[in-house]
Amino acid sequence: MPSIKSLLAATSRVTEVVRRGPDATQAAATQAAATALHAREWHSGHLCPDPAIGEEFTAAFDAFTALADECAVAAKSIPGYSSHALDESAGQAVAGLMTAMYSTRSAER
Repeated sequence: MPSIKSLLAATSRVTEVVRRGPDATQAAATQAAATALHAREWHSGHLCPDPAIGEEFTAAFDAFTALADECAVAAKSIPGYSSHALDESAGQAVAGLMTAMYSTRSAER
């Protein structure tokens, strides 16, 4: 499984990155994209036996990819880009991942 730590670390670098400027924002976008790509590649080769949970992970990894894309847009749109919008997207990506992970625990019971 892709490192949950690496997904969370990439997300934490996105939070409030807009304030640090376009270079920092682009670097965060690049790292988030690489981490999301790794997670998606791993997931495509390790399908979940429960399709519903598999779909939750697919949606979670899609959210990380969308976050990376949004971060790249923010890097080109500073100073007019809202840091709050990007931070909210980061929170939603993490929430989706946590929901998918919780589903695996529920399925084990």
